Amino acid sequence: MIVMNKVSMKVYAIALAGLFMMSCGKSSGNDSDSISDDGLFGSEGSEFIDIFYNEPDEIKMRDKVEFAIRDEMEAKYPGFKTYGYVQDRHLDEYDQKVNEAWSKVDLAVLKDKWDNRLPNLIEELKTKNAPTNVIEGVPLKIVKPFKIDNVHVDNHGVSLSCTVELTSTGGMMADYPPEFLFVDVDDEVVLRCRAFVDESKMKARMEPGTQLLLYLYISDEDAVKNIFSSKCVKINWRMFKASDGKMGPIKVGASYTDLPKSVECLYDKFDHETVNVEDEMEGDYTSEYCKFYKGDKEVFRVELEDGIIRAIILHEGSSGIVTNLGFYVGIPARKLVRIDHFVKWNTYYDGEVFGEHGRNTYYVSSDEVLKEIPTGEFDFKPTAKVTKIVCR
Repeated sequence: MIVMNKVSMKVYAIALAGLFMMSCGKSSGNDSDSISDDGLFGSEGSEFIDIFYNEPDEIKMRDKVEFAIRDEMEAKYPGFKTYGYVQDRHLDEYDQKVNEAWSKVDLAVLKDKWDNRLPNLIEELKTKNAPTNVIEGVPLKIVKPFKIDNVHVDNHGVSLSCTVELTSTGGMMADYPPEFLFVDVDDEVVLRCRAFVDESKMKARMEPGTQLLLYLYISDEDAVKNIFSSKCVKINWRMFKASDGKMGPIKVGASYTDLPKSVECLYDKFDHETVNVEDEMEGDYTSEYCKFYKGDKEVFRVELEDGIIRAIILHEGSSGIVTNLGFYVGIPARKLVRIDHFVKWNTYYDGEVFGEHGRNTYYVSSDEVLKEIPTGEFDFKPTAKVTKIVCR
């Protein structure tokens, strides 16, 4: 259950804003708070995490120790957590590691911290502002940086909120349903951030100056740890969705000549090009496409055949666009496989592997895979990311 503190605003829409937890780079927002080497909330945040996820419960702590050792064994012996024959080979080593780790757990010390230090830490954290910025190009500015509203001890959840202000007409809220907007935390987990606006300011198009309250509730342990270990919150608004051969006014099967010259927040202009391509494997052919720009930066392309749109191609620079499942260029390949088990992977001769599911094809550099044709999450390196998405 989400607990709202000090919020009297009425709900206008449940929107999803992108949150990047990373070192603050080129962006706009709140820089007044010093950035600690300990993470978003300084040394108190690090101490809080250490106590909060070491609850002095013998059963829970024993499980925690065993899960940690299983992860360690999986990294050392791939398949340990999945295949019984792998476990049997290394069971003695596993038991020894668990017993050694458990011998170092002092429940009395943990209980003292939980009962006496944790409540004070929570109150201290509520007074801290998290360094908060907005990704360049997103039509928002920070009014109040992210702060912790509440810590939910029973389910190990944390809720945070931030106030932002629109800097240009909020047409994306009227033209495209708010479920098209997504949340990223440290580029690893997708979360949903509620956006609230005063009902008295509801309009077909929200004007510059309209303030929104962004509210984020997280109960996933890894996600909370990612936030607390990060250096800065960066807000990115993923405003468009490529799904079922459509993205805004762009539709597979339609003529490119019917496209508007520009679409607010999607592209400012586009060019039509035809190129002769020499290919030893497939033979020479003519490539026809349109390149779409925001400012001088190319953000995506559409593939054409005799002027008809055949595919939407997302590549580096398409950060404001997601698929129907929330996938985007730059998403870790392992995360994509975890979420969508139905992607079927194959090799591609031009230094890439590709996976297909439905009308979407995902591309990953072949240098980032551990076997010729990946079949599971751990066939990709931890650094592997999706470099291109083709939507048909």
